Amino acid sequence: MKIIIKCLFVSILFWSCSKEGKKNIHNLQNGAYTASISESGELQAMNSRALNLPSIGFRYGWEFKLIHLVENGRIVKQGDVIAKFDQSSVKKVIIELKTKLELEQANYNKTKVSNEIELRKLETALEEEEANFDLKKLEIEKFKFESKQKLRVKELEFEQVKLKLAEAKKRIKLQGIISSNELKIQELKVKQIQNDIENAYAALEKLTVTSPINGIVQIKNNRRTKLKFKVGDELYLGQSFALVPDLKKMKVLTKINELDFKKIQEGQKVKVRLDALPSVSFHGKVKYLGKLSKAKEAESRIKVFDCEIEVDEADPRLKPGMTVSSEIYYADYKNADYVSNDCIYTTNGKSYVYIWENNEPTMYPVNVKAVNSQFSLVETKLKHGQKLIPIQEISKLKS
Repeated sequence: MKIIIKCLFVSILFWSCSKEGKKNIHNLQNGAYTASISESGELQAMNSRALNLPSIGFRYGWEFKLIHLVENGRIVKQGDVIAKFDQSSVKKVIIELKTKLELEQANYNKTKVSNEIELRKLETALEEEEANFDLKKLEIEKFKFESKQKLRVKELEFEQVKLKLAEAKKRIKLQGIISSNELKIQELKVKQIQNDIENAYAALEKLTVTSPINGIVQIKNNRRTKLKFKVGDELYLGQSFALVPDLKKMKVLTKINELDFKKIQEGQKVKVRLDALPSVSFHGKVKYLGKLSKAKEAESRIKVFDCEIEVDEADPRLKPGMTVSSEIYYADYKNADYVSNDCIYTTNGKSYVYIWENNEPTMYPVNVKAVNSQFSLVETKLKHGQKLIPIQEISKLKS
């Protein structure tokens, strides 16, 4: 009796298929196949240049007030002024340095004149000692015929004059060295102050911050106020207050659920769509996939991985901060085998399809590599066009 019922069911099944096409029976198909996951994310520039309060040195202070700042979102060109900081502390240092420079230049001139006067004195003393030397030398000549005692006295006087002459020459030499060193010290002091003044003027220029590239200004939030920086805020040296993204190359920052992590690899193709313009898609590819998971939200048990997607096209409609949807193709084949999801039967972690064999529905193992909304990509030894039995029909048959 069961055999008769089964045969009747099979006859009805084939009759319904011939009448309604492939409504209940599907084939092993071959052709182009894609599978993807979609994740929302945010557009950012691939290359952004940070704008900081320059580190100009603590001698001018460590905090400076913003006195000018362009509005957030302003499109700028390289060299355009973005911000200006209060210059009063630097100007004060410049005035002090100029006063100090005048003083040191006066000290230099004073030292130079003083050294010249001292040198003239020593030269005069030398001339006197040279005259005494010549005189004592002549006296020795005269006393050659005098007594030995008198001659000895004159010889001793001559030696004394000779020593004084040598001492005078030595003092001149030492004075020359001392004068040279004193002038060099004063020159270094003057030069140092001049360098400090040049650096101060350079610092003055740095307090006017210009855009390093063409782009769009993104003002950052002030940690103190939790609001975007504005005129009147004070920044410490080196603090960043804005970004200028280069709009020629954009990326998407998104997150991949840990369940999909193994599907995604760097280099996979992506279609990016703006939430504000969903009808237009942009091509891209997975540029980076994080290696460490983290909670999707605070106290959430769902784990995600950071992912960066590089957008291939440059388009003025792509702006930093815009929300986008990214369709990541983890399977993209021009020639592959696939079957309807209705035909896949999974048990104990293994997948099967049912085929008719000897007038009996028979399970046949398949290796499912990817799944999209309609079809499953499979590896199988079945032939193309092989007719498969949907699982719902198997359930009816078993019941």
